[in-house]
Amino acid sequence: LERLGYRPDVVANGLEAVHAVRRQPYDIVFMDVQMPELDGLEATRQIVALPVETPIAVVVITTFDPCPVINGQLAPGVPSFCTLK
Repeated sequence: LERLGYRPDVVANGLEAVHAVRRQPYDIVFMDVQMPELDGLEATRQIVALPVETPIAVVVITTFDPCPVINGQLAPGVPSFCTLK
C-alpha cells in the first residue's frame, strides 16, 4: 500500500478500528471478521452507521467457511468482502 502512496493504519481489534474511523476520515477499511474485543462484523456495522460526509468503503476479509457474508450476517450497505482460503 505504501508503494502506491497510501499510509495504512493498523489496529489491534475491532473497537480500535471504530475509534480510528471516528478520529479521522478513511477512504477504505480492510476488516477481518475475527477481530478481538469487538468482532469485525459488529465493528463494520458501527463504522457504516457513523455520520460521515463521504461513505467509507469497507472490505471484509474472512477465512470462515461458509462465509458469514453469504449467510446475510454483514451490515447493510457493505457490499465488499473477500474470502481467503
